Parts: sequence; structure tokens; C-alpha cells
Amino acid sequence: MTTTARAQTTRRIFASRWLRRLSGTSTVSAFVLITVVAKRSGDVVRLLMEKYPEFVTEAAAVYGESDVIAKVEAPVERFHELVMDEIQNLPNVKVTRTFVIIPQLHEVR
Repeated sequence: MTTTARAQTTRRIFASRWLRRLSGTSTVSAFVLITVVAKRSGDVVRLLMEKYPEFVTEAAAVYGESDVIAKVEAPVERFHELVMDEIQNLPNVKVTRTFVIIPQLHEVR
């Protein structure tokens, strides 16, 4: 097994275990930081908003370590597939990092 395949398997196992802990909730909210191919941030932002209007509530190109930040809200059963299998495989996406929101510690102004 290659290093990349091993890392992907480890991430999937961790995500599955973590999502099982959320079984009492119906929706997972997360910020997904995305690194994209040079000069393609706008394309990825538009694609996220067009392709996933029911799941991506916000998307923005940003300066910093990542190129795009998207807020994703999806049913627990759909979340893993959406981020790991779909968003990660969009054109021009190189890397994603997902930060799941802790509902009890989330505040919105």
C-alpha cells in the first residue's frame, strides 16, 4: 500500500469513527479549507456554490495557507462522502482540510 493510500485509509477510518459519535445529531457543520491549482480559486468557489447549493452555505477565496474556505452543512450520513469523495475530487482541488464545528461551542452573531 502506498503512503498516500495508507493516509487516505487512516483518514477514512478516523472520519467514520468520529461521525459515529455524532449519531445523535442530524447535521454536521464544518469549515473546509481547500488548496487549489494556481489562479483557480474563483472557479472552485463558483463550482462549490453551483454544484452543492443544498450543502455549501458559504464559499470564499482567501489569502493564506489555503485558497478557498467553504462552510458545509450536511446530514451525518452524507457528510463523509460529500467531503472525502466529491469535494476532494473537484477539478483544480489539490488538498482539503476539514474542521468540524462543535455545536455546543458554536456562536453566530
